[in-house]
Formats: sequence, structure tokens, C-alpha cells
Amino acid sequence: MTDTAIAWDTYSRQRPERRPTNAAGARLLPAIRERLHPGGRLVFSQRPPVEGCYGCQASYIPRGADEDPLVVKRWDYEPDAWERVLKEHGFTDVTADVLAAPPGNRKTGTLIVRARA
Repeated sequence: MTDTAIAWDTYSRQRPERRPTNAAGARLLPAIRERLHPGGRLVFSQRPPVEGCYGCQASYIPRGADEDPLVVKRWDYEPDAWERVLKEHGFTDVTADVLAAPPGNRKTGTLIVRARA
């Protein structure tokens, strides 16, 4: 198992209310595109990027008290940049939108990206 897969599995075990398991393997676009059936969908969501903080970012996934955290790379882009990147990797019908936060104190919405193989 790759370091990335180990990190995501560790993350998923810390957040069982969201998803009890995580898929093994890397979050590389060409690999995803190859594994989808023609017409298959890639859909993901994440927080929108912080203004001015685009491209590859690092997330630290905590482990035990005596262990260094695992590092996972993630990519933060504005919606139009996600659309461009996915189209460059052969995806079609690409849309990326930021949904507003629900009523309440939170102001950060959710970026939802959809594409077809």
C-alpha cells in the first residue's frame, strides 16, 4: 500500500461518521480516468480553496502520540481551474460549483466537482 493510501485509510478511521473506509490507491487524475467506464462519473467535494492558496497543498493526518503525522497532498483550485484540469485529462461534461453554506454561523460552502469519463 502506498504512503498516500495509508494516510487516507488513517484519516478515514478518524472520521467514521463520514465514511467508515477509504479506497486504496493514489488520487491521480489519469489513474481515475483509466478506471472509469465510458460515461462513468467522477464526483467529489471539498472545501473551496482559501483565496491565494492554489495548487498542491499538504494535509497532516495525526497518528499516535509517538509517531509523526502522515502527509497527504491535496489540490485546491477555483472551480474554473478544476474544470480546465479535468478537461485536459480527458474528462467531459465537467462542472464545478461552490454551494453556499447552510443557514447558521458557518460561512464556508462546499466545492462540488462533477465530470464524465
